[in-house]
This record gives sequence, structure tokens and C-alpha cells, in this order.
Amino acid sequence: MRTSTAILIALLAQGCSHETLPSADLVIRHATLIDGTGSPPKADTTIVVHDGFIQQVGSGIVVEGRNEIDADGKWIVPGFVDVHMHFQESGGLYTRPDVYDLTEHFPFEREREAITSNIRSTLARHLCAGVTTAIEVGGPGWTFEVRELARSMDKAPMVYVAGPFVGFGEMQELWSEEDPSIVPVLSPDDTAPLIQKILGKQPDLIKIGYVSGSLNAFGAFAEAASAITHQAGLRLYAHTMGLEAAKIAVRAGVDTLVHSVYDQEVDDDFLQLAKDSDVTYAATAGLWDGYYEVLSQQRELLPIEKVCGNSRSIQSWSDLASIENPPPIAPYLEDVTEVNQRTLVNLAKIHEAGINIATGSDAGNIGTLHGASLHREFQAMAEAGMQPLEIIVAATRNGAETLSDDPDFGTVEPGKRADLLILSANPLDDIANAQSIETVIRGGIAFAQGELTD
Repeated sequence: MRTSTAILIALLAQGCSHETLPSADLVIRHATLIDGTGSPPKADTTIVVHDGFIQQVGSGIVVEGRNEIDADGKWIVPGFVDVHMHFQESGGLYTRPDVYDLTEHFPFEREREAITSNIRSTLARHLCAGVTTAIEVGGPGWTFEVRELARSMDKAPMVYVAGPFVGFGEMQELWSEEDPSIVPVLSPDDTAPLIQKILGKQPDLIKIGYVSGSLNAFGAFAEAASAITHQAGLRLYAHTMGLEAAKIAVRAGVDTLVHSVYDQEVDDDFLQLAKDSDVTYAATAGLWDGYYEVLSQQRELLPIEKVCGNSRSIQSWSDLASIENPPPIAPYLEDVTEVNQRTLVNLAKIHEAGINIATGSDAGNIGTLHGASLHREFQAMAEAGMQPLEIIVAATRNGAETLSDDPDFGTVEPGKRADLLILSANPLDDIANAQSIETVIRGGIAFAQGELTD
């Protein structure tokens, strides 16, 4: 009879790290481990996986594996967590007509059909880029079906969804009137019934945000949303791009800010408030570059994007050159250099203040490819002064902890979900080496990266 997961973990807790265990599903040997906790790397490490979870981590472990991987000369990190992405968007040229409207040239109905019909490929592409957990922070009702689809597939990340984005103020619908991705709130009094309706669909989190209108009224809305969400035992994420709105959201009790403050540099008041509130900050620092570089025909692909990026989305970017009299680049993108610089300055200040940082790509926006674009966030974090080990922690443990104080994933430790990446180059030398993915292990099932592309 097989020893149960609980018994194996109990043996480990008793210090029995050299016990001979029954045959495991997967054993990885001789790896250099970066476990996601912030601890220094550990050489010549063995990782034992059974029933999709990590049983043992250490050296000198004697165990037979039904499957074994010799990771000598390789590095292992936890699978990455993208805390901000959208399945309703493709990363292609036609996916956000509210920002750049090309519907006269390519009807949005065709874009919606392509997105939904290719969802299995989209899920696999996340894994290809090392994203083993994808958090959908605002989308139409069919994203709940994507969550269930992903959990029935091997070649898919674990998916968590918020359901529709509850935005204070008026905002253009991004999917359809029949299945909206946005629920506008025009009065704080409307907050409770709208969020209760979403809670009825069993989301994994709730996302709110400030779009327009009175900041005082937004504060009342955010406080009501915080109370309802936390009473339901869920975390509250907030879309706030302005400093004052971000302060209001933090005071109201939101758990994660899923955008950088873009309008001005963060001040000491915000830094102290964020620190005291234990809020997590996810900058989505690559978002504006994606728009600007695609619309100005300057986008150059990262190596990981060439391997894992959706070719349809990438090819659509070049369509712009053949469109006669295309709309001008939206005015707020013209100062992208200034916005990006302010984003990096704010990220550096957040980091220096010791505030929690997680990694979110805002995947799906024009130029921001699913999965692979998370590596652009790594680059931005490095530009802001974060060290590779800090970036890995932000992209693993910290991302997992946006959902729970005690998540069952995000680090390489006994009892955690076996979501692992085997890299051929040391990411601590250069965070760009996080792109050197050879093997993705999701829930204990190992895939060569080449198995995860079309």
C-alpha cells in the first residue's frame, strides 16, 4: 500500500530526511535549487514528487522514482505566478478597440471568435513561458469556464478568476453586452448587490477599481467592497493608476494593487500607508511599451516570445503597415517614455521601502503576449534595481500569497504543489536566464518546453 501524502510529510517533519520512501511519481536529482523563499540557492538537491505534491527536498534522499530527471548543471525555480492577466484579450492588434479602434478593418466579432476558439493553446502558452499559475483579474462570465477547463487539462496553468471587474465610474465594455467583463458602479449604494451577484459564481478573488467620478464616493465604494469581499473569505484586488485613488484603495483595505501609480511619483505618505497595510504592489510595468512599440512598429520579440508567443497575435502587429489612414496613436501613449520612467521610479521606491511586490503582466493587451510577457516584467524590475533573487520571490511566493496567507504553491517545499521549472542557465547571474526553460513541471507532470507550443 502506498504511503499517504500526510504520512510522508509527517516523516519529514520528524527529521527523517534520509528515510527510504516508497516509489515516487517523479524524482529530480542533482539540481541547484532556488526555492522561492528568498533563501540562497542549494546545490545538488533532490526533489521528490508524489500525487502532484512535493514530498521531500534535500540531499542524500534514497527513493526510487517511476520517472526521474537528472538535473545536474541545471537550476530549478518554482513555477511563475502572473497575478494580472486577461483571457478575453489576445495581445494582438485588434484586441482593445476601446484604446485603438480598428473595427472597420477587422470586426471585433472575429477577434472574439479567435480568442475563444484558441483558449487551449493560450493556456499551454502560459506553461511554455513558465507561468504555472494565472490569475484572471477581470473578465466575462466564460472565464469561469476557462478555470474549469484548465483544471481538467494537463497542459494548462492553475487558473484563478475574479469574474467581471467592478469599476467605479463609466467605462466602455470590453467583451459584450450579453456577457460583460465590466460591471460599472455609479453609486456606493450599488456595491453590495453587484458584488454579491459575482460571489454567487464562486470567484477566487474580487477586483474593483477607480475609473472616474468623485474620489470620496470611490472611497465609500471601496470600503463597502472590502467588507463584503473579506467577509466572503476572498482577497480584494484594485485597479488604481492615480496616486490619490491608490491611497484611498489601500485605506479601504484592498490586498493587492494591480497597477503601478502612473500619474505622479509616490510620496512618503503612500509608502508608509502601503507598508503599514501590508498591501502588495504589482506594477504591470511593460504595459505601455507594448502599445507604443506595436503601434509605432518597433516591437522586438524576446527569445521566450519567439518560442511561446501566439503567432497569430504577433503577425497581426505588422498588419498596421498595410492599413490606409489608421487612427492616430492615442494621446496618452505619446508620453510613454515619461510614463515608463515614472513607473520605474515608483517601483524602485516601493522596493526600497520594503513593500510586498508581486509580478503581473496585464497579458492580453496589445503587444502583451500571454505567458511570455511576464518576462518583460522581470526586465522592468531589474531596471528598477531589484536583484534576480528578489524578482524570483516576487514572481513565485509573493504572487501565491496574493490569494492566501498559506497557499499550497509558490515555493519548492514539502507539501507544496509540484509546479517547477528546470532552467539551463543561472537566473541569479541575469534574470534574462529565467527564459532558459527546458522543462515545465505542473502538478507533478513534466513537459519539455517544446511540447507546449503549437
